Amino acid sequence: MELFLITSLSICLFLGTFLTLSTIENKHLGLKFYVGIILLIIPLTFYLTTDNVNYNPIITSDNEIIGIYTTGLTSLNLKKNGTYEFKENNKITVGNWTRFDWNLTFNQGPAEKNRIIIENGRHVIILDDKGPDLQHGLKLYKNE
Repeated sequence: MELFLITSLSICLFLGTFLTLSTIENKHLGLKFYVGIILLIIPLTFYLTTDNVNYNPIITSDNEIIGIYTTGLTSLNLKKNGTYEFKENNKITVGNWTRFDWNLTFNQGPAEKNRIIIENGRHVIILDDKGPDLQHGLKLYKNE
């Protein structure tokens, strides 16, 4: 699907550029010019309105995800020794964490279903994801 989309957008970009430039050279702004402009706008609009999110990232090592994740006053510190510290509403929970693929598990709290995604190049942990598509939990962003 992704390859098809990239190919389609590239063709739009190429044809749009070709039609627009060939019309400008003839100094006659006709239908080709407007079709060219539309074909140029399609990939640009898609690029500007699409988030760059990988919901199934390939994580080769726990070292990639170790660190502090925050959103608002909530924070999660994943430590190298397999322990974590979760702070929310002046309450601190500590325990052990494990990772399988992009799934994150805590031995006690803060949430049952958790996953790691990459959003715009940044690791994000979605806590307590109860949505059917696993995208609707609390998002904690890794401090880079």
